[in-house]
Parts: sequence; C-alpha cells; structure tokens
Amino acid sequence: ELAPQNDLVHFELGRLYREQGRFAEAEAAIKKAAEIDPENASAASELGHLYRGEGRFSDSLAFFKRANELDPQNGQTYFELGRLYSEKGEFPEAEVSLKKAVELDPHNELAFFELGRLCRKQGKPVEAEDALRRTIQLNPQNERAYFELGCLYREQGKLSEAEALLNKSLGLNPQGDLVYFELGRLYAQQGKRVEAEASFKRAIELNPGNTSVYLELGRFFAGQDRFVEAEASLKRAIELDPKNSLAYFELGRFYREGKNITEAEASLKRAAELDPGSSLVYIELGRLYREQNRPSDAEALFKKSMGLDIQNGSSYFELGRLYREQGKLDEAEVLLKKALELDPQNSLGFFELGHLYRKQGRLSEAEAFLRGGLDLDPRNSQAYIELGLACREQGKLLEAEGYYKKALEVDPRSDWSYLELGHLYRGYGRSSEAETFFKKAIILDPQCELGYVELGHIYWERGQISEAEASLRKAVELNPGNDGAFIELGHFCREQSNFPEAATFLLKALELNPRNYDAYVELGHLRRAQGKVPEAEVLFKKAIELEPQQDLAYGALKMIYEEKGEPRTVSVCGADGQGYYCSLTIASYGRMKEILERRGVAYVCMQYPLRSVEPLRRIFPDGMQKIIFVDNEKIFKDALRQGSRKEYFKDVFGGDFGHCTEKGNRLMAENIADTILKEVFGR
Repeated sequence: ELAPQNDLVHFELGRLYREQGRFAEAEAAIKKAAEIDPENASAASELGHLYRGEGRFSDSLAFFKRANELDPQNGQTYFELGRLYSEKGEFPEAEVSLKKAVELDPHNELAFFELGRLCRKQGKPVEAEDALRRTIQLNPQNERAYFELGCLYREQGKLSEAEALLNKSLGLNPQGDLVYFELGRLYAQQGKRVEAEASFKRAIELNPGNTSVYLELGRFFAGQDRFVEAEASLKRAIELDPKNSLAYFELGRFYREGKNITEAEASLKRAAELDPGSSLVYIELGRLYREQNRPSDAEALFKKSMGLDIQNGSSYFELGRLYREQGKLDEAEVLLKKALELDPQNSLGFFELGHLYRKQGRLSEAEAFLRGGLDLDPRNSQAYIELGLACREQGKLLEAEGYYKKALEVDPRSDWSYLELGHLYRGYGRSSEAETFFKKAIILDPQCELGYVELGHIYWERGQISEAEASLRKAVELNPGNDGAFIELGHFCREQSNFPEAATFLLKALELNPRNYDAYVELGHLRRAQGKVPEAEVLFKKAIELEPQQDLAYGALKMIYEEKGEPRTVSVCGADGQGYYCSLTIASYGRMKEILERRGVAYVCMQYPLRSVEPLRRIFPDGMQKIIFVDNEKIFKDALRQGSRKEYFKDVFGGDFGHCTEKGNRLMAENIADTILKEVFGR
C-alpha cells in the first residue's frame, strides 16, 4: 500500500507467498512486479519457478526463456532451463543450457551435478564422470553426487569403485533408500546374494512405497529360482501402483520365462494398455508369441515395436531371429546386421548371426561372429556350443570337443553341452561314453526329448530293439510337438516292419511341419515298402521340391525309375550322382588330404555304391592327380542286374543304396583292392 509502484516490493511479496504455498497470490504479486518493470529478469525467472512447481512446464519454460533474454549472462537461468528441458526429456537442449550454466558460473555445484546426471542418462560416461567429480570438488558433502557416480561406475562394471562411492553416500545420509537399492543391484552383479537381498529389504524398510525396489527384488528372486517370492514382489509393486506399466511388463516377462502363458499374455497386454507407446512391451509380447509358434502375431508385434522406436536394436534382433527360424535367411541377415549397427555391444546379435552363418555353411564367418560375441560375453555357454558345432562341421573335431567342454565349464548344468558331446563321441564310435553323456543330459533336464532320441539311436545300433523303441516313444511323449522325434520313431517302426504305426508317426510329423524334407523321404520309403510305388514317387518329388540341394530323395526316385525300367527318367530328375556333400564331409576330405600329403601316404577316396565318382572328384579341383578314386557305381549296378537289392543292402539309408550286407561289403572290398593294385602297383 505504501509503495504500489515499487516492483521490488511486489517481487519479494510474491516470493514470500510462493514459499508459503499461496500460489495464486504469489502469481498475482510477481505479475504485478513484471507489469511495473517489464525488464525485470528476476520476476520472469520467479514466475518460471512458480509454474514449474505447479507442473505448468510450458508456462515455466516461456518465462525462463524471457528471463534469459533479459539477462543472458545469468548462469542460474541457464541452469533452470537445463533442468526443465531435462525433465521434459529434451536432452540435447538441456545439455546446451547446463554447459552454458557452468561456463558462466564455474562454481555452480548444482549445475555440474545436473549435467553429470544428464550425461549419464545419455550414455556419455566420460562427460558424466567429469561433471560429477567436479561437483564433489565443489562440495565434498554432496551425497547425491557420490550416489550418481557410484551408479555410473556400476553400469560400467567398475564394481569395487562403485561400492566405495555408494557407501560414501550412505555415510553422508544413512537413510538413503535409493543408495540401498543401488547397492542391492551392485551386490547382485557381484554374486553376493545375501548382501543384495539385505540391501533391497533395507531399501523397502526406509521407503515401503518404492515400486522400483519390489521390481528389482522380483527379478533377483526369479534369478535364484525363488519363484513364489519373485511373483509376490512383482505383484506387490502392482498393488502399490496399479497404473505402473513396467510392473505389469516385469510380471509378464516373469510368467513368460516360467512358461505360464495365459498369465504372461494377460500381464503384457495390460502393460500395453497402460503404456501403448512402449516398444519394449510389444517386443516381450512378440517373444511370447514366437515361443508359442504364432509367427504371424510375433512378426506384427516386432514391426509395431520398430515403428514406435526405429532406434531400438532389440526389435530388429527379434524380427531377424524370427525370420531365421522361418528360413528367411536373407531378410534375417539384414535385420540382424541392423541390430548390431544400432547396438554394437549386443552379444546376442553376434551369436545369432554366427548361428545363421553356420546354418548357411558360411563357417569362417560363423566363427568370426561367435568369437566376437564371446569377447562381449565370455560366460555364454550356448555360444561355445555354437562355436563347437562350427568347428565340427569343418572337421576340427578336437577343437569342437574343447568348446563343448568349455560350455560345461561355464555352465555345468547345460544339457545341450552334454548332448553335443554325446553326438561327437557317438561319431567317434565311443558309444558307451556317448550313452553316459546323453543320460547326463536327461538327468539335468528330464524333459529333454533329444536325449531320448539319441539314446534310441545307440540302442538301435547295438541291436537293443526294445530299449531303442522305449527311448523313442518316450521322446514323443515328452514333446508331442517335435516333428523330428516322430520321424525317428516312424523310421524305427518301418525298419521293424510295423508299417501301420510307422505311417501314423510320419503323418503326424508332416502335420506338425508340412515342410519337413526328411518326413517326405521317410514316408516315401514306407510307401515303397508297402508296394505303393506311385504314392512314394509323389512323396519323393515333394521332398525334392522343398530341398532340391539334398540328394536322398533323388537317390530314392532313381531307384524307383530303375526298377520300372525307365533309366531315361532318372537323368531327367537329376538323380545320377547328385553328390551334394555337407560342409563337414568336404572339410573332412580336405583335412585328410593335408595330413596324408604331409606324411607321404597315398590318398584313396571311395564313392558310395551306385553313385557316380565325379561329384567326389569335384571336391578336389586341385591336386587330383595325387588321389586314387574308387568307383563303386559300375560294379554294384552290374551286381544288381544279376541279383536283388536285399542281397547287397540291409536298408535304403542313402535313398538308392544302403548299409551293405556281408556280400555287399565283400564286393566293395574286392573293388578297393583291385583299384589299389592297379593304380599303385600297376597290376
């Protein structure tokens, strides 16, 4: 009343009202000050503070900008602008303002602190560390600076330094619930489970309403297979905040990993309702549908996630993995490379590309990517197994064995490692050791149907028919969705002349996977054995249509046409010695040649019965003059003109040939001897 035109009086009155929470009166007083003196930068800044406190960010931003225009050398205004931009998620603008704030006022502790927090959020660890250390220099009692720096070091894997800084923060403020929360995460990373759990629980004691702690505690319990406690913690987070989409997301992920499909889908859909802009939710729901063999639904969700955030490498990775599983290898490769471009530290991207290249036979590239992934994550047992498979397919069997054993060293409970060691030892002919490994895989995972399939093979090879049948039937019982297990059981039943059951199992395999090449080939052999030759011919042709690079169906079709007396048709179908060798076979031939040449030993290569030797010659474009080739095509064709297939072959393993009888082996041995005598000794 005494000074109605004194802008400073109105300004100070407004500040007083704001501190008392009388915001309407504060606004009126400060606006009056600004009306009296439109050039009053402090009044504009104070209105910015007032509106920020009320959550009116647009108004707040406008007045801080006005204050900055009126007084561009005021570092505090830049600080306020930077903090406001940061709260709005406009990080580049926030960084510019905060850097200007510390430039104008190098002693502004809070500006350095906010700059450090901002740089940490943006993934700029060096700048974040510099700003936070400067904060501590200016104020060694700033417990929040120690906390932020500790968080930064934990994220960088500098766990000892992080622990020291977090404990320093705790010493300055023993009631810091967030510090206990962060210590819990750090101890979990260090494998200190007791300390981690105690820290999480102390954080809850200090702040029972912190949903983030319950979420982290749920993850922690799930990682220890303490599923009841994990579920309870995640549900508690939802009780505290029923609108928390992240809590539903974590609960959905927990249910997905526990194969609780209905609850997983419901939780993830609820998360999507609460936060329809979250790309992570759609990725997780897509993973669920991929695992449930719903590829179309999964694809749609991965693409939706990609549309929401084109910089999220996980979307590209998941879609790439889906396409790889569907056989869309070119599209998969493009997506997986994009995923690595966006996130070069994604070890799973390296592993998935390595797996893809191995499947394509690009083994040197597969090795390179798998090793790159292991550089990032040397504790990934599955990557060692994949690397072992790549080596095995190149004939580097000792290296393969070493990688399988390394996988077991990393994860002693890896049933897959035992399976692959069993495969390797079975290939060595060490069936007793292979049997031990397969049984170990089953002990680790009683639902491991592949272990039972492999045991079935071993028992079958030994002539233990009842044990073989029991193992194969157990495999399909454990996983009625495994088309490969049904094929093996169908093959077994066919060899035992149990044709009705063989047909049932093979048709089931095709129902599960209508594009299974082996199922068509095996069903074709069955129909031929039943005398249903026209039906067999159709099945072999379907197999060729699916995989024209495989030769089993060509060989089987060739046999049918020869028996029908139609040799001309054989050459049309391309069966005459297709000679498509797998990468392991080619690599093994090459390594054998290198070893024998070093030792000065003659190299003798023998072709299968009834097959042309020319494809075998093509494996060695150079140095063929040093190799003796044994051609078993003519002698077996001549023999079959005089006798029956059953005299020379026990089965039709190769399509047009099979494992030899004693008579077949004698014919082959005599041919080998004659060839060596002629080529080496000139007799």
